[in-house]
Amino acid sequence: MNQQTKAAVEEISRRLNDDDFLYYCEEQCELLKKNDLTGDSIDPLIRLFENNPFVDFGVPGPIVHFIEKFGREKYESILVESIRRRPTAHTVWMLNRIINVSSQTDKITYLELFKAIVQREDIDNETKDSAIDFLKYHNYS
Repeated sequence: MNQQTKAAVEEISRRLNDDDFLYYCEEQCELLKKNDLTGDSIDPLIRLFENNPFVDFGVPGPIVHFIEKFGREKYESILVESIRRRPTAHTVWMLNRIINVSSQTDKITYLELFKAIVQREDIDNETKDSAIDFLKYHNYS
């Protein structure tokens, strides 16, 4: 990750509790658009979601818009690994966006991942509830 990309991700991290957090996110994502042309910041940004499960990152928010600009093939596996490690309501929601445009085989794989989240003891109720809601939405049990 180049220095400008690292600085932008660190600035977002520093501003997590600011009242104007989404403004700072947008500002830093604009810098990332200019400096990160390869997607090097995808993993640190998804880890930011992972490590801050109760922060409002927006719907979908500037970070998700930035990550999605690289295309599914660039971030999908990083997102899935994050969800396997430490799912959050935001990363579950991101995966549901992928499910909505996936092949039947991929849908089943990802919905099974949601089922696994519901069974885990180490996951917060908000994340579990999100997984349950998406399972219901997709009529998958």
